[in-house]
Formats: sequence, C-alpha cells, structure tokens
Amino acid sequence: AGLAATPGIRFAVSVDSLWAPLMLPSDTLAKFNFSREEVHTFAPYQVETAARRPNSRPAYSDPVNRMQQSSKASLGLVLKSLTVRHRELVQAIAEEQLENGGKTGLTFVKLLEVTTDRMIASTASKLRSLLNELKDHEVIVWKNAQDGGTVVHLNYSTRVLERLADGEEPDAESDDENNEAAE
Repeated sequence: AGLAATPGIRFAVSVDSLWAPLMLPSDTLAKFNFSREEVHTFAPYQVETAARRPNSRPAYSDPVNRMQQSSKASLGLVLKSLTVRHRELVQAIAEEQLENGGKTGLTFVKLLEVTTDRMIASTASKLRSLLNELKDHEVIVWKNAQDGGTVVHLNYSTRVLERLADGEEPDAESDDENNEAAE
C-alpha cells in the first residue's frame, strides 16, 4: 500500500470475484484508494462460484462470520507438510481458543505472548511469518473483533480444535469412535 501511495506510481488491478472488497482489511483498501469498475459478462455467477467452491463460500465472504467447516483430511495433510513450529503454533492457538469457548480468536499481542512463552516465535516478525504461511494454507483466518481489532482464528469445530490442542491429527479417529462404528 505504501508503494501505491507514492506519487507517479499507478497500479492496474483486475479481480474476478464477487467478494473482492472483503478480501483486504478496510484500512488497506483505503491506502490503495481503488477505483472500482464493474464489467458484467451477464453470465450466471452461481455457475462459476459452484465450480470454484462446491461446498461453501470462502471464509472471508461470510458477513456474519458463521463457522465454516473445512475438510479435516486436507487440514491434516497441510499440517504434516509444515514445520514443527507451525504445528506448535496451531496447537497453541487451539488451546487458547478453547479456553475462550472456541468462538473467539487471539489478538496478535496475546499470541506473541503465548508464542514467546512457549519458545515458538520470539519476535513479531517471526510470528507474522509463521501466521502468513498458515493463512496461505487456509489453516487460520483473520476475523474482526468486537473492539474493532483483528484476531487470529482457527475456523474449525470444537472437536477438531480439541484434537489440535492435544497435538493429535485432526482427521484421526479415536478409539471410542472406532468402537461405536463397530457396534
């Protein structure tokens, strides 16, 4: 956004998404000072969105921030591909989120305190780097808090959060589930 504010520098941006205005925080949108032009193809948008996201809308498009379930299997695969620090960070976020009832996330300052105590990330830049990777893989989302700030949030069911907090794979079945299935 700083580069966009430099005199003599202009950007041309094209976005093919109904949810484009919701993809960036409002302060970032203001810094870019976008001029929006809608160009209609007059083709039904439902066909395109159904092909891109057959089960649900993207997390950032939900105006009431209702919980959306992500695939536990894909979460397990993503976590396996990330570093130990990423998995420790997800575990820490899940534990803290469960302590607050599972509905609210953590502020960046609170998360930095937690990660410093656990020796996951000792500086804001290291934490931001880890969070960016998790956001890129859609493991975490940034949500608007009631106080106007933003919080880091794991957008999963309480059951998945409990498994993550315990350091277990989110898609693994417990012995109780196996016994119930056998009966």
